[in-house]
Amino acid sequence: MSDFRMRRFIQPVLLASAVIGSPLAESFTDVHNNRSLDGWNSYGSRQWFEDDSIASPMPNNASSGFLINNNMCGENGTLEVVLRADQWNGQKGGVVFRWTSPDSYYFVTFQPGNRYSNYLKFIKNSMDANSASAVTIASNFQADTKITLKVELNGSTFKFYIDDDLKGTVTDTSLPSGQVGYGYSGEWNDYIDFYSIKWSEHTLGPQYLILVSSQLYRTGSIMDVIAQYQQDIAQEGWLSEIITVSKTSDPYANAICRNEKELKQLISNYYVNGLKGFVLVGSPNDIPTAYWRYHEKSGNDRDPSDLYYADMDEWVDLNGDLIYETFCSIKDTEGKWVEDISKPANPNNLELYPELFFGRISTDGSVTSVVDQAAIIGAYFSKLHNYRVNGSSLTQEEQNRALYLINDCYSAGIHCPINVQSVAPNLNILAGYSLLYPERITAELKKGYTYAQIITHSGSDAHGVVSWKNEVRTDAPYTLNHVISGGSKVHQINLFACSAARFDVPNFGATYIFNTDYTLNVTGSTGGWGTWMDDSYYSDLNAGEPIGDAFRKWLIRVGRGRPKGVLHGDPVLTYPRVLNNKAPVLNTKLVGLEAKAGQLFELNLNPYDPDGDPVTIDFSGLPDDASFFNNTLYWTPQEKLIGTTDTIVVHLTDDHNNSTEQAITIYVSGFMNGTLAAENGWTVTGSGSIGTMKSDGYDTPFGVEVLPLTTNNSWVCASQTVPVKPNRQYRFSFWCNNPDTANSNKVSVGINQAGYFIPAATTEKKEFRYNSTVIKTDDQTLLTFFLNSGCAGNVTSGNVYFTLLRLVDIGNRYIGNSEFEIKSGNFAADMWSIDYWNSNTEMNQEIGAGIDNTNCVSIYHPVANDSRYIQQISGLTPGTYYILKGYIKGENIVNNENGMVGANLCINNTLFNSELLTGTFDWREVTIGFEGPESGSITLQCRLGHFGNTTTGKAWFDNLTILPE
Repeated sequence: MSDFRMRRFIQPVLLASAVIGSPLAESFTDVHNNRSLDGWNSYGSRQWFEDDSIASPMPNNASSGFLINNNMCGENGTLEVVLRADQWNGQKGGVVFRWTSPDSYYFVTFQPGNRYSNYLKFIKNSMDANSASAVTIASNFQADTKITLKVELNGSTFKFYIDDDLKGTVTDTSLPSGQVGYGYSGEWNDYIDFYSIKWSEHTLGPQYLILVSSQLYRTGSIMDVIAQYQQDIAQEGWLSEIITVSKTSDPYANAICRNEKELKQLISNYYVNGLKGFVLVGSPNDIPTAYWRYHEKSGNDRDPSDLYYADMDEWVDLNGDLIYETFCSIKDTEGKWVEDISKPANPNNLELYPELFFGRISTDGSVTSVVDQAAIIGAYFSKLHNYRVNGSSLTQEEQNRALYLINDCYSAGIHCPINVQSVAPNLNILAGYSLLYPERITAELKKGYTYAQIITHSGSDAHGVVSWKNEVRTDAPYTLNHVISGGSKVHQINLFACSAARFDVPNFGATYIFNTDYTLNVTGSTGGWGTWMDDSYYSDLNAGEPIGDAFRKWLIRVGRGRPKGVLHGDPVLTYPRVLNNKAPVLNTKLVGLEAKAGQLFELNLNPYDPDGDPVTIDFSGLPDDASFFNNTLYWTPQEKLIGTTDTIVVHLTDDHNNSTEQAITIYVSGFMNGTLAAENGWTVTGSGSIGTMKSDGYDTPFGVEVLPLTTNNSWVCASQTVPVKPNRQYRFSFWCNNPDTANSNKVSVGINQAGYFIPAATTEKKEFRYNSTVIKTDDQTLLTFFLNSGCAGNVTSGNVYFTLLRLVDIGNRYIGNSEFEIKSGNFAADMWSIDYWNSNTEMNQEIGAGIDNTNCVSIYHPVANDSRYIQQISGLTPGTYYILKGYIKGENIVNNENGMVGANLCINNTLFNSELLTGTFDWREVTIGFEGPESGSITLQCRLGHFGNTTTGKAWFDNLTILPE
């Protein structure tokens, strides 16, 4: 077999001269139940005894001593000792390994203590836990006095576990091998008991397989970068082997794996010889892919799964369609597909638990050129090498941060503690519709983080980001192109996002690791639902555990072996450890926040620190008229803010300088309690009620919890009167869910004075639907809104949910977007078109540049030009005299034909215009009086220039109205 086809890294075995010739133990176990210390030797003055299935140092002797097993142990193996230590003095005794003499050994000792004083320590050639040479492996953790201590020895790398939780890693090259046993450093009475000891000698087989597409391996420089990778991980104690695989006949391949069964058998053959994990390198076109689905679920559902190769038990294909089945999936009473774990597809494999960890460095199936694959994958391996040699390319401040980004209805899932608190002293939280549009996500990911968790609805190539601008719902997906061009600076990303890591098609997992300079690992799902990582997962990473094994343990602990869970990137990579003290967070539900204009809004922020540290609160973007006292925000928003969303950034800092930055949004509403999260503000009539049981916040827009209108062969009406301005246009919108109401077509919203009646029936289970309409107020100053479930002559039964009732002033009743506040498309302002004499013009909406710091539009002519905003106005009464009024501001406006034409308002593309303004001036009111034409329509223009007259300079326009005289 040629070297370029398979490479194994084997570290030389060196034995200390004092023990050469001792018997080498493949493995042994002693449970200390024969009242004899056969096979053991005692060293030192302290004697040992065995009784009641324990081994202990003899009491009433203050001397130190060792009890060492006679078997010689190699450099690679696992030592497991079940022991009980005194709560305060346990550090006097401990476990010895690589013992060659009383002056040459490693010693690890455990003091249970309590949460604040316990520790696990490693010492060389000494049993003094308080010596300067003692290395603290872990401290401030919780454990019983009786534990299982496990030490994994891989060459010069030792990993220490308590009850299977990795507590830390130590590297030392002093002692290559030796014997194992116990030690005690001296007290009159023994304070430690040993119940059992087990040594498992590792074979010289690899612990880790690098399974590479044979065709890829022979392409470009991929062979060299993988060889470098193999050398790098050898320094971390990983004995690895490269195996080239092919699905078809290939004389260069180490293994021909025509299908997923043959690839799994290959991996299984290594598992019995000590294999711990593997990585798949290449394309799913070249490496077999296993697919699975829930059995008894109809359709063509199938998701790719790497867990198939990591679970050493058999999977079943019930109907021979090359798709493995797991649990039965059935529809529950609400129409959702759920797992029925009482009906496993394979009774002999009830839980799909992975014995091996796994990872994937894989281009998707659309990359068919192996040359392209080699360039893409080679660059990723180079990125890994640079990280291992030079450390993180993030600044220290960026490394200390973690991001928790959560969109749409999932925003209700913010709670304390947040999982990524375990791995970063500084935490940023970004949540909700109003904050998460693609540009904001891109900007946030560019700030720099070690860890980020992204929670959103998704497909493989687009996150379903829903955002709002001026109360217009916008479905603006965050796509793979945003990742490619966005400059994301995050090392490890977890995606709670359906199918976002599906590796057989273009996906976020591969896009992040291959198209950014920083991302090293992505965990996610290849199918429906996502990977919501728990605190233990991040705690394992923070303890120095390889990400692949942390992910494997999560699959067993939380995911029940979910076949769709996948890890993109290097599974043996570890991340830097941070302090155990965690950042504070807000223990307040911050979704669907609404403040009624003109009324006091109160919000208790309730800071929470996991370690009980005092917390300081600061703000960015706090309104000038808001105040904060005793952890409560007080604010009475002004009427002019109705329909706007205020964003406030809360900064929490504890006395260890750990901090959290959390942006919250407060919508200013014209309604009192427009979310219907409580009954206050509404007048209820009829024989029904506003219910006492709230809806499931997960399924409602913004994650708010909503009270229903409840009827039982009756009717109910909730009403509220809202002040409005006369002769204005308002956008009225609401969400409604009417899933199971009898006579559901009698559910509606009425607006009494304006004469509106809006049916609100829906049929989908748990689905809220958005309703929006534009209303005109004429001479009304009050509007009464009615939420109806039935009426006196048509009764209903069941629950109806209304929420997020919103009323936004969009301008004069005749002029759409008359204050230029709304822009959702490519034009400068919605409802307006533009025209110009030549293209040397700049026409834009300007945020905050209008009257009272509102928005406006501008026209700028760097050279002579004539430009205009245009809107067709209808609904005028013929013969009625109207006044058109507006505001104009100018800067260096010059008429280039030596005439008087400058900035103006004009009608019907004629010379019928307002005062013509030139020069530089502040906001100035201009007017035109006109008679409504027979057609009832006019063309309104905001213009810089006029017929036969061009101008240079800049003009701003704002606040247009048309009113009858």
